[in-house]
Amino acid sequence: MAEKEKRSIVFYDGDCGFCNSTVQMIWQRDEGGVFYFSALQSDFAQEFLRRNGVRPITMDTMYVYDSGKIFTRSRAVAQIGRKLHGKRFSFGVWLIEIFPFKSWLDVIYDLIAHNRHRFARKQTCPLPPTEVRERFID
Repeated sequence: MAEKEKRSIVFYDGDCGFCNSTVQMIWQRDEGGVFYFSALQSDFAQEFLRRNGVRPITMDTMYVYDSGKIFTRSRAVAQIGRKLHGKRFSFGVWLIEIFPFKSWLDVIYDLIAHNRHRFARKQTCPLPPTEVRERFID
């Protein structure tokens, strides 16, 4: 577990189709294989986040652990964008960084998170390729 704690870890609601689609989008674009993934329902996620001061742990929040810090909500999305690089993500990260009212970004994040189950097109999620499956932490 200690080696995985040095990696960037995305913690997500494993029971949410929208969240699973988001994770799928991340691993498909993660050319460097920098992200690991852990469902918030897992023992690992619960223990890791509590040990890092996250209380309470809520299922409607995406958490990203990177460089010894926990990022939440819109900051988590920005951190993922920073790591993924590419023009498509750079513009979005730039907008988040310069947006003068960061709390408004979290309001938008919360609105999406509250309605995330409605946004899911399908309830089942495809299994990632073997090399990606190794980056999922139970």
